[in-house]
Amino acid sequence: MECKTRVSLPIPEMFTVHLGTIEAITIGSTAMNILSTGEVIGKVFGVFDRTLNVLTADKELLTLARKDVENSPITIRLDLPPRICMSAFGIRTGASVIKSGQFIHISGSKLLVSLDKATLWKARRQVTTNLTIKDVTRNCETANDVGRKYGKRGGLSALLGHLNALIKGETIDAQEFNIYSRKAFPHITTLIEAVLSRNIGDVRTPVKRLIGLGPGLTPSCDDMLMGFMSSLLLATEASGGDVHYAGEVNQVIAFSANGQTTLLSQKLLEHAAQGEVSELTHNVIGAIVGGTEEKVRKATSKLLAVGHSSGTDTLLGILLGFHVAVNMAYTLTNPAKVEK
Repeated sequence: MECKTRVSLPIPEMFTVHLGTIEAITIGSTAMNILSTGEVIGKVFGVFDRTLNVLTADKELLTLARKDVENSPITIRLDLPPRICMSAFGIRTGASVIKSGQFIHISGSKLLVSLDKATLWKARRQVTTNLTIKDVTRNCETANDVGRKYGKRGGLSALLGHLNALIKGETIDAQEFNIYSRKAFPHITTLIEAVLSRNIGDVRTPVKRLIGLGPGLTPSCDDMLMGFMSSLLLATEASGGDVHYAGEVNQVIAFSANGQTTLLSQKLLEHAAQGEVSELTHNVIGAIVGGTEEKVRKATSKLLAVGHSSGTDTLLGILLGFHVAVNMAYTLTNPAKVEK
């Protein structure tokens, strides 16, 4: 759950910033493609504490963000410290966003962005491993332990303590859960069962129940699905599993999001379906398939710091995706023993 903070009241002059050039640090690969299309990039779609979103004429999304926001394909990270909110630049929704040479300017605002020193950031679409399935499973347990102890409460965090029940479809007492976890639990179980049963047609129903569920700019269940798709595809490829099938599952999930959630969440789900994941998500997946226990702990801790509960919700999805990927890899090498 990446929460948003809209500014509806006039900003006192003492809290605004003066016009100055802000350096861009990194530019995501999709954001770079958008910048190359012409002078008029689009219009401001939303202004939040850490980010502002720009909608292009082609309905693509680009995000300008402070440097405490992680890299992603659609993000341009700026050399702005956490103490400065994007709203301090006097940016208004609907304002035109123009690229002139190596500068980006938002009409009517005090924000001028220089692209001169920015480096291109590309999502890594692969992870490698020399670990056994047993080792990977143990790393998943380590990540889950870190998530249960240090994950941010809210969203789907309670489900980390009931991972086995989700995987096995067991009935549990959900009274301790918040409304989002209670609603999501049965649909997540159905999703896992459908994917493992290779019933691609049955994937759509639980996904449609999950998409958009939860508060925030990226709802909790969307964050979970991003993590699920990311680890399903990358871990399946690393383990020599059926990448084509994993890709089919991801396409069903991404297609189901069309028009059913926030535009930002929809775009991030589309990228996750292709294995184009955020930097911190990739680091957790890479640590689980090929790292030590210490690397898993460090990577997981950094992911958990994202958003109000986005990192924690994403971790839940990562672990569920790993279960499916590991199970499919196991059944390929042991076709007579099919586990749920």
